[in-house]
Amino acid sequence: EPVRHFAVPLNFYSRETLELAREAGYGSVCTSDDGTSHAGTDPYRIKRFIVEGSYDLAGFRRSLEPRVIVQRRILNAMKKLPPRLLGERLWMPLRERIFATPLGPWLSFRHLRRALLLGSALALAALLTITLLALYRNVP
Repeated sequence: EPVRHFAVPLNFYSRETLELAREAGYGSVCTSDDGTSHAGTDPYRIKRFIVEGSYDLAGFRRSLEPRVIVQRRILNAMKKLPPRLLGERLWMPLRERIFATPLGPWLSFRHLRRALLLGSALALAALLTITLLALYRNVP
């Protein structure tokens, strides 16, 4: 059977990867960019819902909850910052090295989600503290 479509493993790809897939004659490229695809989606940048290998059935069900999908989208937006700031040529080799270190397994959605929740809680606590201090200083 001829291979007509290409799936990017671990989302290690660049614009050049997509261009090469098109030139090689692939009909589409399925990325690991989290999200949904629709009829108007670029066939060379198909998004998908990432199911991590550590999921059991209950974890998979939780991953479909609206609040978790929102958290996933926030994390994905944050993950897109380094390649935008550094450029794909610098970022991709650096990303591969980071994932090859002992830190790599901690960069899963499950762990990053906990960090996001903790960071959000700390930011909210700091904002409330600053607001209360400002109010306290203005009270005669």
